[in-house]
Amino acid sequence: MEVLDIAEVTASIIRDYLISLQDGGLKAVTLHQDFRILRTLFLFLYREDYIPKNPMVNVKAPKVEQKEMRTFNSQEITKLLNAFDREDFIGMRNYCIMCLLFSTGIRKAELSDLTLVDLNITNDLIRISNGKGQKERFAPIGRVLRRTLIKYLEMREEYLKGEHCQWVVVTPRATRRLTTFCIAVLF
Repeated sequence: MEVLDIAEVTASIIRDYLISLQDGGLKAVTLHQDFRILRTLFLFLYREDYIPKNPMVNVKAPKVEQKEMRTFNSQEITKLLNAFDREDFIGMRNYCIMCLLFSTGIRKAELSDLTLVDLNITNDLIRISNGKGQKERFAPIGRVLRRTLIKYLEMREEYLKGEHCQWVVVTPRATRRLTTFCIAVLF
């Protein structure tokens, strides 16, 4: 069916369109994204009085299969952590990054935003001030991570040669802040 006026679009037409996309081999994630775009478009058209009725009200979102996340086993974690040269500053920094990621569940962006003020090694806590949903939370530090952080911070101090830098994880560049992209590329 050919539709020339947007006001003529019905829930049935939208369902047929989504089915045609699915039959055309579109992945479920992309199909769901197209659904969300259509839902936003028709909501806008309805709210702005371009159409008398929102046809998306009666269209259910396509299901997206949740993939099971693969996790590392203890042997893989040990092998990964043992790959770093902890006598070298960059090797120790990367080792510390992996320990932080594994031990606390901190996200890359949260790690990138971590400042020295956020570390409370005395009370074995890390404050994550800019977490998901802009919520603040605290992550506990275990004994092994505590020792690793202390060693890293000592090496960091030597590496910076007295230069003040607020970021916990630093780079050789002038800005000193390690970005999420850099964290992803490291591993």
